[in-house]
Amino acid sequence: MLQIIHSIFSNPFVLIGLAIAFIFLTMLETESKRYKQAVASLGVTILIFFGIFEDFGPFVTTHPWQTAGFVLAYLIIGFFFARHKWFSQAQTVQAAFLDMKTSFIAEFNLIPDFFKELSPATLATLGMDAESYAKTVATFVARLASEFPAVSVGDTLETAISKIKPDFAAAKADFLAWIVFWPTSATWYAIGGSVVTEASKIRASLSSHLQAASDELFNHVL
Repeated sequence: MLQIIHSIFSNPFVLIGLAIAFIFLTMLETESKRYKQAVASLGVTILIFFGIFEDFGPFVTTHPWQTAGFVLAYLIIGFFFARHKWFSQAQTVQAAFLDMKTSFIAEFNLIPDFFKELSPATLATLGMDAESYAKTVATFVARLASEFPAVSVGDTLETAISKIKPDFAAAKADFLAWIVFWPTSATWYAIGGSVVTEASKIRASLSSHLQAASDELFNHVL
């Protein structure tokens, strides 16, 4: 039995398959913020590479400075990827906020600078006083609360914006994970959006098809 197991796991194709599986597992665990599990999966992947490439281990021990250089380059690439991902996420949140603001201003026929501090004279031109202005702002905050879970109805606009704005101090673990796991994180970052979009389309199409079949079955039951 041990010989059979050894022959299976000494097959390079089996090892390559396991490496791909653990790389994929690392990707999923990273995106799910299970960082301890991701570290374990990455460690198993490295051990598998030791099995696939017989000269991998000796190279590390005989070329320590080159290995250190490769690790440093890996982390530098990871840093720039993490920086790009952070700014991209912040821009996405900002765009969502600005879209809601633009839509709200258009819906209520307000001026573009409505949410800045307005003088009584400016409010008068809009047919508002301080009380109606406050109610309109509160309505906008309620809209924000329906889109951004961190915002609560009753928050001031300044408080709502501070809750919406990405907080780097609270995201340090994520930023570090993006650096360490940048190959898998970058892969998901590149294809994840399209995968989720296509999966949603397939799910919606399948749901529509199955519902149509159910409706057809019950069209003539009476």
